[in-house]
Amino acid sequence: RSQDGGATWQRASEGLPGGGECLLLPHALAIDPSDPHTLYIGLFGGVFRTTNEGDRWTEFNEGLTLPIVFDLAIAASGHSLYAATYGGLFDYHFSNDP
Repeated sequence: RSQDGGATWQRASEGLPGGGECLLLPHALAIDPSDPHTLYIGLFGGVFRTTNEGDRWTEFNEGLTLPIVFDLAIAASGHSLYAATYGGLFDYHFSNDP
């Protein structure tokens, strides 16, 4: 990640598989339209979420049967996160939404 317009970059992989050395290449990234500090990343190890711009990632695989993620998208409404996986398409509806 960069906090100076790309002049310098810092590692932002704590909590991802590989002990901070992200050995599984990311396949997808989605940014929460209502909170730009919240990002989702899709890997062969599943979906991971950060709420602090990548300082710390946590597993976010609830309901995924095969967490091999190829693509992610957040609905324009911000109510759902979609994950395209080896096991099919999954829709995670955020519980705090109507």
